Amino acid sequence: MPPSAAPPPLTPNVYAEEPPFCDSPASGSRSAGAARSNGAGSSSGSSAKPSTPACRPDAQPEIDARFHRADGIGGLGQGTAATGDRGAQARFETLDEIRTANAELTAEYAARHAGAPLSGRIIHVSHYLPFVIRARAEVEHERQREQRVSATANVAAMAAAARAKKAARLAAQQAEGLDATAGKNRKGSFIDGMHETTDLAKKLAENQARSRVKAGRRAWMMTPVVDDEDEEDLDALPKDTFTPIGSRRQSAWSEASRHMSFSQHLDDNHFSAVSDENSPARTPQRVFASTPPPPPPPPPEWVLAPRRGHTALNSGIRSLCATHAQTFIGWPGDIAFAAQAKNDERKDASETTPKERGEIEGVLASLDDARNWAAYEPADTGAGAPQQGKVPTPMMNGAEPVDASGQPGKAVEHGIKYVPVWLDYNVAHGHYEGYCKTTLWPLLHYLLWQDVPADRRVNYDEYAWDAYVAANEAFAQRIAAEYQAGDIVWVHDYHLLLVPQMLRKLVPDAHIGLFVHAPFPSSEIFRCLPQRREILDGMLGANLACFQAFSYSRHFLSSVIRVCGYEASPNTVEASNGRVTTIGYNPIGIDAEKIARDSQAAGVAPKIAAIRDMYRGKKLIVGRDKLDVVRGVIQKLQAFQKLLEEFPEWRGQVVLIQVTAPALNDSPLLERQVSELVSQINGEFGSLNFTPVHHYHQIIERDEYFALLSVADLLLVTAVRDGMSTTPMEYIVCQERANKAPLIASEFSGSVGRLRSAIQINPWATAHACKAIDYALRLSDEERISRHEQLYHQVISHTSHTWAASLVRLLLQRLVSAHATHLTPPLDRIAMVSQFEGAKKRLLLLDYDGTLTPIVKDPAAAVPSPRLLEALKKLTEDKRNLVYVISGRDADFLGKHLGHLDNMGFSAEHGGYMKEPGETEWRNLTEQLDMSWMAAVRAVFEYFTERTSGSEIEEKKSAMTWHYRKADPSYGEFQAREAQAHLDNLVAQQSLPVEVIVGKRNLEARPLAVNKGEITRRILYANPDAEFVLVAGDDRTDEDMMRVLCELSPGPPTAAEANAANGGKSSSKSSTPSVPAHCAAASCPAPNSAPLVLAPPAPLGRGAAAGEPKTLELRPAGIWTCRVGLAETLAHWHVPGPEDIVDALVELAGLQKPHVTQEAKEVQDGAEA
Repeated sequence: MPPSAAPPPLTPNVYAEEPPFCDSPASGSRSAGAARSNGAGSSSGSSAKPSTPACRPDAQPEIDARFHRADGIGGLGQGTAATGDRGAQARFETLDEIRTANAELTAEYAARHAGAPLSGRIIHVSHYLPFVIRARAEVEHERQREQRVSATANVAAMAAAARAKKAARLAAQQAEGLDATAGKNRKGSFIDGMHETTDLAKKLAENQARSRVKAGRRAWMMTPVVDDEDEEDLDALPKDTFTPIGSRRQSAWSEASRHMSFSQHLDDNHFSAVSDENSPARTPQRVFASTPPPPPPPPPEWVLAPRRGHTALNSGIRSLCATHAQTFIGWPGDIAFAAQAKNDERKDASETTPKERGEIEGVLASLDDARNWAAYEPADTGAGAPQQGKVPTPMMNGAEPVDASGQPGKAVEHGIKYVPVWLDYNVAHGHYEGYCKTTLWPLLHYLLWQDVPADRRVNYDEYAWDAYVAANEAFAQRIAAEYQAGDIVWVHDYHLLLVPQMLRKLVPDAHIGLFVHAPFPSSEIFRCLPQRREILDGMLGANLACFQAFSYSRHFLSSVIRVCGYEASPNTVEASNGRVTTIGYNPIGIDAEKIARDSQAAGVAPKIAAIRDMYRGKKLIVGRDKLDVVRGVIQKLQAFQKLLEEFPEWRGQVVLIQVTAPALNDSPLLERQVSELVSQINGEFGSLNFTPVHHYHQIIERDEYFALLSVADLLLVTAVRDGMSTTPMEYIVCQERANKAPLIASEFSGSVGRLRSAIQINPWATAHACKAIDYALRLSDEERISRHEQLYHQVISHTSHTWAASLVRLLLQRLVSAHATHLTPPLDRIAMVSQFEGAKKRLLLLDYDGTLTPIVKDPAAAVPSPRLLEALKKLTEDKRNLVYVISGRDADFLGKHLGHLDNMGFSAEHGGYMKEPGETEWRNLTEQLDMSWMAAVRAVFEYFTERTSGSEIEEKKSAMTWHYRKADPSYGEFQAREAQAHLDNLVAQQSLPVEVIVGKRNLEARPLAVNKGEITRRILYANPDAEFVLVAGDDRTDEDMMRVLCELSPGPPTAAEANAANGGKSSSKSSTPSVPAHCAAASCPAPNSAPLVLAPPAPLGRGAAAGEPKTLELRPAGIWTCRVGLAETLAHWHVPGPEDIVDALVELAGLQKPHVTQEAKEVQDGAEA
């Protein structure tokens, strides 16, 4: 369903200032207050239908115009930005545009990772498989039973029709004065003697048996054939009851025929005298093939039926079949065994046998082939066996089956491989009914444990968390078993929040996305969870964590900051291990085209007509919710009751049809409250011939659901907390061909963020909600249509298909973004030593804390080990080596512990001070810099220190830092962003040579030329003849050193290299570098023979001339960047701890032979496997 070419404006013109004031339905000129008084004082007022008033733009609201004021229904009648979402959009990208962008991002990723491109496969992980697995025997049993019931019903209908026809004939004869039975001696018919209690099936069987006995000569055709090879005794054969007694000839199939072949019968023309046209003599001779065709494969023993719910998710996954191969991993849930067919009383998936599990896995895995998404016609079972029904097409609820036709002109679609996760009974139910539904679900919906029925909590309290962990581990292991290099993994919803981190440990380089379909509460609620830290760390194992609404992502960031203390920006979080997780949101949509088709199905129209006839002349308000406390059913009934109290003109004229589907969290108390409130409203405002509230606590059929949405004059959504309900969007699609009726939606509903043209309410404000209902029922045609067109544009433009494609794009953008650091392989020390020994000049640039020595609580206790000192002494004595320690420590500390190594170079205070190898004096680089900016920066920091409790200023010789570690995390982050904006503006206006760095709970201003990256650049610039460079560090400041090496650009090859590359022929073209598989940064140099070009370092003082780029002797193969600890980094390699860096230096110094570490060996063995 394509969007309209010119979408309507997002804000109706009639709401440019405030809602127009409309006349009261009681009188065209009276005020609302007068109308209410008149209605309340007259009993006839409740029975008169109010007319929909016309809005007058020039009318002025009177003081008592309470139900038309904008503030009563949430800011201009369209809600506020309380949810924090960015609201509706005027234009959405089309599905083709998103798919094109995805293809471009995939190609860009492949160009950057030539050795490890994406595989084109997506693994979806959800708690449930989208199918109910049923035994085929049970399905066949139900089919045959339905056939019997249908046959009986047909016979009954025929009998009733015959009786009616006879009665009509008799009545006609009596009217003509004729005797209906005169002169007629006909025998009794099948209908005669029947009455209402007659067993029709038995009567039918008796008549059929009687007919066979009296069938005459035609009955010989039903005589069974006697096979020549039948080993049964002839006397044991059944009597030929179909040959009539005393006929002119015996049955052709006599005992004598056993001694003749069928061809002999034909040759002898044994039946030539028989004149019956249907006799065997006239049957054409069979032609048997020399080789019989192979029998068709047996039908599967298990049938896949659609599971209720998750229509939008299923539709989105189905749409990705056009572009990706997919695997879906989930728990099978309860299995429908052959309870009626074979008295199999099992129900749980854990009770399946290994053979049954293999059969089920085979059926699910076969859907990877699109041709298997079709109905299966079983082979003929032979004579005497019951005819088997067709195996139905596998269906996902809310999604079309995969196209298995393979018709020309249609794009070939991928299938979906489904993989079950088998869980123990206690684990499966302790996970789902236990921790998920009694702990996580209430918490995510702003409920605490006292809101969960006590009888349900006690059952799972003891082992619910253990079951949750065990289930998540089982899912992670199953994913790892299915995972292939380059796959994208999407984990869905709150049932599996630990899976990203668990999978990350099993597959460190996996591309993982997490989408939380449920809401995420504020940090003040979430911090009540006992396992809050474990849940958050589990979620941060993903590359991208995505939510339904912007407000939910904001709550998640706040929880991470307050609970875990991690560094966070508006859209990223850095965990303690250095991994960066991007945070985003992407509201789900619906399959608008399918909903439009389903709402026009043949079964919907009769139900629409029936509902309209039943409620003719009444305004219909429809509500459809699950019966749990967060859906706001109580609030909806209270608002409707308030409407009838405050606006008596609607009494007898408006009906609320409320459908509440049973929920897993059904509460008897809530059900009783709803029933009592419904009875109270009907008792107070109903009558013998009118009921204002019709409550149906049941699951209605799909046709009835669409019929209700189509005939409604208003849909009322009053959820007090919701993830993403698809009902409002389905209502909008159904209304496109109906009344274009308005929508009232709670501002706490997940879908309302983009449905801004709906009338938004706070369901807790009952008085305002009832005014909004009255306002919606009186909308003018112009405003009603305008609102609907805007809502319809939003729904059809952002569908479940574009949602799924957008999820893929968000993760691809994350993988190619600036945060796309990577998990590195363990350091190959043998290869590094080999490269080191072949180089004529080597550079070793080493961090101190956390790299050469472990991190300790007391900074003064971080002293080098004797083994490290011996290795450094040996390395610095070799004139081919230049060794620098680049640290944030001050010069005194480094001089105290390493100053005795005369040939070692130092950089202290992140590059503020330098000491070259062989020199004794430290050089203050900041002396040549203009430091006058510090006064202006200090003034800004003092301003924010006064306004941020717990913050302080640290002034260094070459930098100034504002710390807010002791301040409130959220407020400190807010103030830091404000301070950063002020500093950026100051630097831009005054052209200060300063860079503002956001650190861990601090904001630092420092000269452009002073940082570890600039020091690394200066050292490389001063030593362009180095052929080997080792850089080692452990934290974010050391990433600056890695980045300098990654930003080296390849230069033109030398003449000798060009000759060698072209077989001795000179060429002016340079080879195109390829990106190493282990390097994630876009600009990392390629492993080829092209030389590298280094940009000049920043000048130290104002007016100083910048240098020219230099071509280095260094080649990409000679660059060795190493990170201490397994974390996302720009480095090429990693080691577990500082002791491994010391071991590597010892091997470079030649104090021991290089060897393969255990970690490297395990990785190598895994790669070979």
